[in-house]
Amino acid sequence: MFFNRLKKLFVLFATLTLMLGSCGFFGDIEELRKEVEGPVESLNLSGQVYWQMTIMNPYYYSPFNGNLSLTGMSKQAIGGSGKITGGQLSFYIGKPNNSFRISETLFWNDLKDYYVSTVSSSISEARFADLYMINADTVQYVLRKQKATSSETEEVYYLYSDRVTTISVTGAYYNYNGVKYINSSFNLALNKGWNAIYRKGEWTALNEITYSISLKDPSGLYWVLCED
Repeated sequence: MFFNRLKKLFVLFATLTLMLGSCGFFGDIEELRKEVEGPVESLNLSGQVYWQMTIMNPYYYSPFNGNLSLTGMSKQAIGGSGKITGGQLSFYIGKPNNSFRISETLFWNDLKDYYVSTVSSSISEARFADLYMINADTVQYVLRKQKATSSETEEVYYLYSDRVTTISVTGAYYNYNGVKYINSSFNLALNKGWNAIYRKGEWTALNEITYSISLKDPSGLYWVLCED
């Protein structure tokens, strides 16, 4: 009899789980969790830095063992400070000292290189700052990305928003050297504070690469020291 009751309780629990899930209950819990935790008003970034050997091979990375001082930069200096010591990154930034229209950020300018269609949004009143950790003397900067391979590339942007808002972008495609580049449409529901924006490109067919953008900061990505 005990096992029959246990079986009935299990069936009841599974049924309630399906019902609540279909009603969006767990999605509501996720939204409530975000509200309780509040905005991410600061970033503490750390980890091993890698050197991007663009001259020898654009896909080759090796551990960086040097030292560099770093400051936060967007369109202008936005505060924050850190350093690379023996190849280890340590950087902190709170609320940016400066903020800008979305069209003035380096993040948005990067999008224009990939999205050849009209970029539309309803965020004209919001102010933003994207984070580039840069050494002013060498003009080297640190990005969050994964080693590019023959199948995919990955990169994370850190974007501060002064309010809850949504960025909506219409996708497009273009052809270059016999390869079709597809940039998928996306909607980013930004929280107030710092947001991690993840961009991934992967081969989805022969001679076809598809790029997607979402809100997350996957583990396992490299801190990469780059230079123009």
